Amino acid sequence: MRLRLAILLASPVVLPAQSALQESFTQVAGVRELPDNRAIVTDQAERAVYVVDFSSGNRRLIGRQGDGPAEYRFPMAPFAAADNATWMFDATRRLVHVVSPDGSFRPSLSPPYGAVPGGLLSARGVDARGNIYFEG
Repeated sequence: MRLRLAILLASPVVLPAQSALQESFTQVAGVRELPDNRAIVTDQAERAVYVVDFSSGNRRLIGRQGDGPAEYRFPMAPFAAADNATWMFDATRRLVHVVSPDGSFRPSLSPPYGAVPGGLLSARGVDARGNIYFEG
């Protein structure tokens, strides 16, 4: 899988209501809908990533803080990727984490920084062709 770079300023993510959940979030960065009434939710204040099941009202922490496999430092908003996977940019580690629909982590991807002076600030969206749009 190869990442293609595009730069775009985008509007903020609109978040769904959390009324069906048994637990709340501190500061939601983004929500990525999954099949079967589930979603991947990133919480920037907690620096955590969850798989949320809206049918049961439960959430499950996936990955953890750190610098190894299935670990992140500052997870940003999740986005849809091919094969029903989810892309999640880690602003501190400067990686794009790839998460399977079951919440397991696949190998991370390194975005191309050479084209952007000063690096990339955050991922803002994806398109149907597999481009990730970064704000830089």
